[in-house]
Amino acid sequence: MGKQETFQESIVSSAACFAAAAARGMEALFSVKASAGGAEFRESGIGSERNLVFSILFTGTVYGEFILAMDEETALGIAAASGGGAGPREQALQEAVDGLSEMLNIAVGESVLGLSRRYKKLTITAPKVHFGRVRYPRVKCARAALTSPAGEIDCYLYVDRMQLDISASYKQALKALLGANKDLRAAMTKLEEQQNHLILSEKMAALGMMAAGVAHEINTPLSTILLLDHQMKDLVREENADKATIIDMLGMIETTITRVSKITNALRAYARDSAKEPFETVSVRRLVDEALLLCAAQLKDAGVSVASEGIPESLAIECRIHELPQVLLNLLTNSCDAIRALEKKWIRIEAADHGDEVMISVTDSGGGIPEAILRKVFDPFFTTKAQGEGTGLGLSFSKGIVDGHHGRISVNPAAGNTQFLIRLPKLQPGSVGRKTA
Repeated sequence: MGKQETFQESIVSSAACFAAAAARGMEALFSVKASAGGAEFRESGIGSERNLVFSILFTGTVYGEFILAMDEETALGIAAASGGGAGPREQALQEAVDGLSEMLNIAVGESVLGLSRRYKKLTITAPKVHFGRVRYPRVKCARAALTSPAGEIDCYLYVDRMQLDISASYKQALKALLGANKDLRAAMTKLEEQQNHLILSEKMAALGMMAAGVAHEINTPLSTILLLDHQMKDLVREENADKATIIDMLGMIETTITRVSKITNALRAYARDSAKEPFETVSVRRLVDEALLLCAAQLKDAGVSVASEGIPESLAIECRIHELPQVLLNLLTNSCDAIRALEKKWIRIEAADHGDEVMISVTDSGGGIPEAILRKVFDPFFTTKAQGEGTGLGLSFSKGIVDGHHGRISVNPAAGNTQFLIRLPKLQPGSVGRKTA
């Protein structure tokens, strides 16, 4: 068994074969006889002063390049020797470039066979032409000279032993991608947990602010029930008790209990995680009433009047029934805080049918939002309230809910007063008919 070729010996012999194949190609295509000299190994890289360069790149388990470097005059002389290049210089040079590119293809086709025995899976590219000098200072290469009647040609071959096996590279890239994807999923999970914690904190802060008003809303009907209870006890002690009066009193107690039940249900719905609830067809009137129920005491205490009577019961949308009231509640409590100190304090809630969508507007008696902060109002943690009075998450939280309903929430700077607009589709994408709540 013969001694195995070293890397240096391999590219030197391949460069010599490349120069010899180029000489044969020149004679076959141009009828120009050229002689190929011996090849030498170079540690210092490629640095030719010639101004016309032809090259073909190859890739596989290694990559590298076959290069022919010559002067333009040499190329023109080779073409002229074969009877070509009789036209203008530019046309003659193009003819020479075309012929020499074909010659390079032939030479590389012969030479790459030898390399393929040592390096597997080699693929060659199309010839590339460069007008200018070639400089590869950091590659180890082999050079052979090709001498022709028209001038000398430098024949270079360099091979980089860095592994470029496509399948191995793909596997490494895929492994890195899967690792990055795993890290990203973990980061997203942690971010969602933190976001849910912030949303819960915002809800709890809002519930704390509503607590006093809600307690009043519950204590008043309870007092009514207690009073009716005493009155009914007195009535039943009488011999000729008026049953009709007792029935009326029981009806009043039932109505009062229903009201308290609505308040407690609204509170429970506000505090729950409703992001995974199904979409239902709900009256916009019901959504507004549920939000008003939770902040009625707060609005009354601030002396704010609310108008929402013009919303028809028939106007309905598909939504998560416990999410949209949270958006309206955030807007109502923000309005209440903003206009509390004004002489005129009012809020108007309207809803309009716009074909495939519904637009809900919440307008208050404020003078609008300054342009300087208009673009920031939906940013997380942005607030104009005093420190400790707001988390800056309410509007950001509301925008997330509206986005989740494929809607849009915005400020209307042309309203004259402070006005928020909520546009929501009547039907959610992919809807096939929802349960009516």
